[in-house]
Amino acid sequence: MVFSPKVNDKLKIGPETYTITEHPAAKGMPYGQAGRRATVYQLSTTRNEFRALKVFNAIYRTDDTRIQAEKLSQYAMLPGMVACKRIVLSPIQYPDLRNRLKSLQYSVIMPWVEGTTWQELIMNKEHLDKNQCLALADGFLQTLVNMEEKGIAHCDLSGPNLIVDLQRLRSRNGSNGRFQPSLIDLEELFAPGFNQPKKLPAGSAGYAHKTVKNGIWTIDADRFAGAILLVNILTWHYKPMLEESFGEQFFDPAEIHQSCKRQELMSHALKSHFGEAVQALFDRVWWSDTLDECPLFSEWAKALNIEIDAISDIPTMPESTPVIPVTPLPQTTAPKPVVNQPIGGPVTGWVSLRPQQGVASIPAPQAEKPKPRLDQENFWEWDTPEFDPNQQKKYSIDYSTENAQAKSQAQVPPGIRPQAQRPSPPRYPSPGQGIPRAQTGAYKLPPSPQRGKPVYNPNQSQQMPPYQTPSKQGISDVAMVAIIIGVIALVIAIIAIAINQARYFS
Repeated sequence: MVFSPKVNDKLKIGPETYTITEHPAAKGMPYGQAGRRATVYQLSTTRNEFRALKVFNAIYRTDDTRIQAEKLSQYAMLPGMVACKRIVLSPIQYPDLRNRLKSLQYSVIMPWVEGTTWQELIMNKEHLDKNQCLALADGFLQTLVNMEEKGIAHCDLSGPNLIVDLQRLRSRNGSNGRFQPSLIDLEELFAPGFNQPKKLPAGSAGYAHKTVKNGIWTIDADRFAGAILLVNILTWHYKPMLEESFGEQFFDPAEIHQSCKRQELMSHALKSHFGEAVQALFDRVWWSDTLDECPLFSEWAKALNIEIDAISDIPTMPESTPVIPVTPLPQTTAPKPVVNQPIGGPVTGWVSLRPQQGVASIPAPQAEKPKPRLDQENFWEWDTPEFDPNQQKKYSIDYSTENAQAKSQAQVPPGIRPQAQRPSPPRYPSPGQGIPRAQTGAYKLPPSPQRGKPVYNPNQSQQMPPYQTPSKQGISDVAMVAIIIGVIALVIAIIAIAINQARYFS
């Protein structure tokens, strides 16, 4: 089943009733945004507050979402991490989802983060002055340093995942109050005790380090991407930066780790406006071979003279959050363990609000539509190696060139071509370790076997050797020779025809 709400449709969960809002730029359309994993809709409450409803695609509707939400809740009090506070509509707590509204299973309700993404700000070339850039960088570093101290990483820091409230930022007018942007898309967060995602995040174009093409999920996963995003924020007041930005991000993905015009411009802007110490940190990031060579975010804060407000104690649940009892399962169903949630209650109905209709009118259950086949999905799932950050490293990888060349020169039976083997994804080192660069030697074919000419012996009785079926390799060689001769003959014929025509017309 596909969740297709209309404007003003209502979802009642426990004592709270949520309403689908209208898109401000498209009249009559729900306020939603589709992504690779899910679609996010804006909901309004009876208290005129906004919430976000994240409805996952069918393949991502698993109980892992509920488990992850419980673990994420402990980080909701960190600066810029309000999106960690969420409610998961699991069939265990909401039994009505088993028979109806199956498309909402394991959907997530979370705070609506007001503002625009940094990606949209770059595309629209929204100008900020230097004080606004410093205020934004200050709040961003508050988030990054606290995450670093808690041993967590976003793993996909990029322009689309940073929300900035431009209206509030521009209305500060020199206020001393701290401005705080927010991070979203936290489903692949790295943290102690978290389960590794089935598909490792590989970063976003223009922000990803060269070593994370096959995916990365470690404590230092944000050092490069976070630094690129930070220097972009710091220098956005400099007019040439706006003029030279590349589409949805400042750097062209092909320019990463390369000497180019945008890199030189960024280095010049940092040195001119923030000093050589900040420029040196950027150079360390840009020319780094591994993630652990990139500076810590605390080093950035020190170079920029930004004071970080440390969060010593992180509660697992805000005290002001009410706990609503869960409706028990039917008597005919075997009881299942109840998982604590910050907010909960039965899903009592999904109705379309029309004249002469109220919230209490619930449509009758309809026959379930066939589920979409996996091959009809618009994305790919790749198998990745399992990784446990708490487990001691029990493997070793030899990336030396000598070893690769020794393996490439192994003997191959005569007449058999070596088949190219598809490389398997590498195993990733434990947190804190960088990923070494693999160096492989080219495969070298063995020399062709030497065939000697037969020697005639008149004293030896001559017998016809038994007939042997020619090999496929021999057949293919004969066919190839015949094709080449045919092509040559065709070319000669075309040339002869052209010469005759030239003589005729002359």
